[in-house]
Amino acid sequence: MTSHFNLRAVGVLLLIALSAACQRAGVDEKPVQGFTAKTFYDATGNIEVIVAKDETSTIVAVPRIAIGRGNGMGDDEYQCLKKCREIDDLEKRLNCILLCPVTKQYQVAIF
Repeated sequence: MTSHFNLRAVGVLLLIALSAACQRAGVDEKPVQGFTAKTFYDATGNIEVIVAKDETSTIVAVPRIAIGRGNGMGDDEYQCLKKCREIDDLEKRLNCILLCPVTKQYQVAIF
């Protein structure tokens, strides 16, 4: 059941990410913690979605509340999520993600 929930959550986050990418006012791209992170923001400067990719995985983070462009995820947040991506068991991976402080402000999926 948890894996079904995770797959559904990933699908929803991807749809949100694609929707935000189509309607974006801007995008910042930078390397961080071995990822190429793209931050999509709207016309008012709020982050719509963050998509971070490396050669083996993708992290999608959607803000729970309006977060200004200058207050995006930092190295600590990426470092915590980086640990979680290496966990194969989906339930353990989800628990790891939920323990990262970033999930207080973002809905996060790693795939």
